[in-house]
Amino acid sequence: MVNIGGHHDPSLSLRCLSKLHSGRDRVIRYIHMLALKEKAKFAFFAYPYVDAAATTCPAPAGRLARIPTVFRTDKILDIRMLIFAVSKPIFMLKNILFVFISLFVFASCGGSGAKSEGASPFEKAKIFLADGDRHREKGEDRTAKKLYKKAVIEFENQVRKDPNVKGLASLLGESQFRIRDFDNAIQWLNKAVAEDKEDARSHQYLGYCLVNKSKIKEADASFKKAFFVDKTGKVKEEAIKELTDIGELSVSLGTNFASQGSPAQGVEFQKLGMRIMAMGLEYSKYDLDLARQIQTYAKEIDNQILIDWIANVIEGEENKTTTIILNK
Repeated sequence: MVNIGGHHDPSLSLRCLSKLHSGRDRVIRYIHMLALKEKAKFAFFAYPYVDAAATTCPAPAGRLARIPTVFRTDKILDIRMLIFAVSKPIFMLKNILFVFISLFVFASCGGSGAKSEGASPFEKAKIFLADGDRHREKGEDRTAKKLYKKAVIEFENQVRKDPNVKGLASLLGESQFRIRDFDNAIQWLNKAVAEDKEDARSHQYLGYCLVNKSKIKEADASFKKAFFVDKTGKVKEEAIKELTDIGELSVSLGTNFASQGSPAQGVEFQKLGMRIMAMGLEYSKYDLDLARQIQTYAKEIDNQILIDWIANVIEGEENKTTTIILNK
């Protein structure tokens, strides 16, 4: 029901009344005038609706041509008009939000998962392994370990499905090494090198596993095979870095055992760590920069045994360098 000039006209709804006009420009000017004069808070809601309808509704006679009952000073506002005016932009906003949310979900979940959808377990596992390596390089070890575990699960699914896929034994062994399952990793990596003796990466990771099992001689033999097969020098470079990291970890564990009342066990871990770092130094041909890096680490953890050992190594290499220069 609409109030027009003090009379009630039940035949007109306010929504229909908002369409009536005596001309597009006149309607718009009137609304703007009332918005300023009467400070009608909701006048701007009607503007798009009246503007769109201005060319389709016939102009009424008399006072109806002036339209603005909805903007009278009594501030009567038909709830239907408000709902219409507000619902359209809200509906559009909802659609926009839906699109953005969909894109966000796709970006979050659709990366590796989207790529692996419908793929074989072997392909999924390779994606998890590669993602784990990226997170490990960033220092995000926990995330990397979760991805390595997923890789192991998928590689094992592939074993049940078809164990003869090329490269399966090597990649499964590498993934098991990353989650520190050294015994199973050694089995699969031995299988890999038996299938392909020229597989430098399998020899390399077999060496890592053997080092962690304190089998230094066997590890050294495996590393030397890897270095011989790999003509680029990349495997040796990776091995030197990895051995330094493993050695430092072993020394840290030894220090922790010693501080917790297990000095004998602590000394064993420290000795193992130094032997592993010595392998890395040997493969680097006793690179002094690497030796000084180890020396800095030894001072940081305040391990006197390691400090003394690496100081002797550095002194010996510096004396060799001096001797060579004097002989020239």
